[in-house]
Amino acid sequence: MQKKLTINIEDTTWDIFREEDLESLWENMTQEEFIEDERIPYWAEIWPASILLGKWILQNKTQLQNKTCLDVGCGLGLTSLIGASVGANIIAFDYEQKACDFTRENSIHSAHKILSPPLIICMDWRQPAFLPYSFDFIWAGDIFYEKRFFPVLENLFKTMLKPDGSVIIGEAARSISRPVWEDFQNTGWQVSTICTEKIAFESQNQTVHLRCLKKSLKELI
Repeated sequence: MQKKLTINIEDTTWDIFREEDLESLWENMTQEEFIEDERIPYWAEIWPASILLGKWILQNKTQLQNKTCLDVGCGLGLTSLIGASVGANIIAFDYEQKACDFTRENSIHSAHKILSPPLIICMDWRQPAFLPYSFDFIWAGDIFYEKRFFPVLENLFKTMLKPDGSVIIGEAARSISRPVWEDFQNTGWQVSTICTEKIAFESQNQTVHLRCLKKSLKELI
């Protein structure tokens, strides 16, 4: 049975459907599924980092109109749909086919709110299937929860972002991801903090940072 999550952001209400929650899906995972890339179903939750990211998208709708935007690890599709609602051209991807299926289903449920549906792709971020420098904006919510993701994602951002583009990351404040931002600076990125807010949703109550990455002037020369 599907469950509907209702999220209110900037006076806009989004109904997001999912099959089960993270805990239920985790309990039903087989050993083979866990071993293969540790495919823990994080996609099945709406994380506070995505809510703050969605708020930023709505507050910056003018600069996002008609821009080509990549939603990394789209999960249930919340930020993809919010981006589509402000007139951005959204390409959304996730590693899990179920996540892509629910993003597609949620885009159908929210068709009256979006200007054009996102293009949804099941893809491994280690093997991106896009032309280089394709995106004006790349965004994601809560993706740096393991250190091993940094080099792969840094390469994705560097390769796929337009020279004058921006990467916007919603990040729950946790010690494991704190060194990531210094690592970005060490690899030549300009890093800034847009805002920090306390975000509560269902049983979660987290401090969330919203970060912006831009390519350095040195790299652009």
